[in-house]
Amino acid sequence: MAKGNKFRRNNIAAKKSARDQQDPNAPAPELLKAATQAAEKQGEEMKSAFLANMTLHTLQDKIKRQPELYKKEFNTHFQIFKELLNNLKENPAKKDDRMEDYLKFMAHISAVYKDEIGEFLSSEIINVLQQYFSILNPSIRMTLVTCLKIMRGKDVVTPGVVLPVLLKLFRCDDKSLRKFIHVVVVQDMKKLNQTHKVVNINRKLQNFIYTMVQDPNEGASRRSLNVM
Repeated sequence: MAKGNKFRRNNIAAKKSARDQQDPNAPAPELLKAATQAAEKQGEEMKSAFLANMTLHTLQDKIKRQPELYKKEFNTHFQIFKELLNNLKENPAKKDDRMEDYLKFMAHISAVYKDEIGEFLSSEIINVLQQYFSILNPSIRMTLVTCLKIMRGKDVVTPGVVLPVLLKLFRCDDKSLRKFIHVVVVQDMKKLNQTHKVVNINRKLQNFIYTMVQDPNEGASRRSLNVM
């Protein structure tokens, strides 16, 4: 019993000695925990502010390197893009720099999030071009065609889908656009045939060109023949 009492006294004395040796200015554990939580919250707020102010070009580069890390930001901007797309359909003749930025942003990351936006983006761009090509703002129209070129380069869309749409745009009274389309189509066909003849695509393109020859727009039919 005496030994037990002595052990308890020694233990109490050791704890008291440890408390006496602590820095009197050291924060209490609960204060330290609160400070840590506040710092973590501030860090999250700073990160959110940084991401909110990040340009689309910067986000594009980050997405290409770490797509899973920026999925939340992508989803946010994807919703914004769809709203802008609806606005474009309501007023296709309006100049919209923000829409152009979003179109190029989506085209550049279309291969990264191919399952999420690949088919949606290509079909929407093609539909807009086919429905509104004659009344689209020229800058928007050029951006839409540029996006198809970017997506072709990333193999997100097939030439059999894109090339007929581009050939139809030879009807546009836009010399710069027609020149650009001619270059895009010729370069794409040359690239496809570098290693071997893509018979099915060539045949499909030829058949479409023969159809375009009958087009009432003489300029469109002539320019279509020039890509052969």
